[in-house]
Amino acid sequence: MKKLIPLFLLPIVSYSATIINGGFETGDLTGWTFTGETENSFNSRVEGGEFTDATAWASNFNFFTPESMEGNYSFFSGFDGPIQEITLSQDIGVIDQFTTAVSFDVRAGWDLETYAGESGYEVIEDRTIKVVITDNETEETLLSQSLFNAIGNTKVLDSGYQTVGINFQNIVGSDVTMAFVQNIPQGYTGPALIQLDNIQLQQTFIPEPSNYTFFLSFAALLYLGIKRR
Repeated sequence: MKKLIPLFLLPIVSYSATIINGGFETGDLTGWTFTGETENSFNSRVEGGEFTDATAWASNFNFFTPESMEGNYSFFSGFDGPIQEITLSQDIGVIDQFTTAVSFDVRAGWDLETYAGESGYEVIEDRTIKVVITDNETEETLLSQSLFNAIGNTKVLDSGYQTVGINFQNIVGSDVTMAFVQNIPQGYTGPALIQLDNIQLQQTFIPEPSNYTFFLSFAALLYLGIKRR
């Protein structure tokens, strides 16, 4: 008669932090909070397929041609408009010891040179976009990393496809919100375009030393059960 070996459940790690819809594959901003945009030369949106609208906008100014980064959809923004601060954010929860970083793909182009004389400003100020990690309890800024600094009177048609990683080593234990923040200090000083996609947490599981004994015991029981058949 074959002996049945009891099955044990292996330890399962439930991560405290999560990102919902980081690839925008719902076709919209489900999971995200979008604020601050009153108007824009190219209104912020999630677009999929052949990125028809974003591609048409880009071709008007010889910006990069939008291409798939991950999946079928991406978030796009004109990185322009009146004086405003545009924020795309999500409460991602508590950063535990297994959540090491966040990564995402981004690409941008801008022209703050060609139309500078038509803007009405004597000096064209820089536009910026950065990632800001804020503590949900204290509202303190824990991390702030610049992504692009569109310098006044410059033209960068294609920043190139970039994969960015931000380390969470120094904020373990914090309950946080992550935000992509665009600062537009002057109104309509030149067209631009940003593509953002594939926002995901980098998470790993390294068993505690006490768990190694468990794993070895389980493997030994399994081996004996097979051998006795």
